[in-house]
Amino acid sequence: MVADIGVFKPPTLWDHTWDQVRQRNSAVLVVRLKDGGIIEGQFAERSRVDLSPRPPSLFLERAYGYGPSGQRIVFPPGAYLDGSEIVGVQFKT
Repeated sequence: MVADIGVFKPPTLWDHTWDQVRQRNSAVLVVRLKDGGIIEGQFAERSRVDLSPRPPSLFLERAYGYGPSGQRIVFPPGAYLDGSEIVGVQFKT
């Protein structure tokens, strides 16, 4: 039934969300990954996101994660995240 009402047809919720973020020009967010990892970062001018009909993916121009002992790891050139590895995205205010 959900498929019948077009929930999964483009534009998707992913598309709508990132359209709104791009209109604001910047967002700070937390991305949760399938492997349990967490990437925190900023989506801004040099960041990119793939929308429908392409598979979702995300490049954060400023990003960092955490090592096994909890130490913060900075990703200097930013971080590319394949949408198939993303479990959730939380936007910070």
